[in-house]
Amino acid sequence: GWLFTINPNRVKPEVRQKLISYKNECFNVLYTYFTKKTKKQIPYQIKRENIELKRAMRRLLNNTDELDRLKEQNTAYYEENTELKRHLQKIKNIVGEI
Repeated sequence: GWLFTINPNRVKPEVRQKLISYKNECFNVLYTYFTKKTKKQIPYQIKRENIELKRAMRRLLNNTDELDRLKEQNTAYYEENTELKRHLQKIKNIVGEI
């Protein structure tokens, strides 16, 4: 609040425009923050972190899909292997009887 008490007419001429611009910018930021009830401004750093989290979640979900695919593939191999073992056992039994 103290910034708004500074009178631009009482500062050096070379600083005056910068002070006025800064006061306007501060006013706009504060006004936006305190009057926009539906959507508050989110600082850039938080937005950036959220983007990184979303990317990480997407990678995890993709990895989960890949794991599910590998599980299904592994199950198919296991079933094939079990079937082959059964056939081999039958052959051994037949050969053992001869």
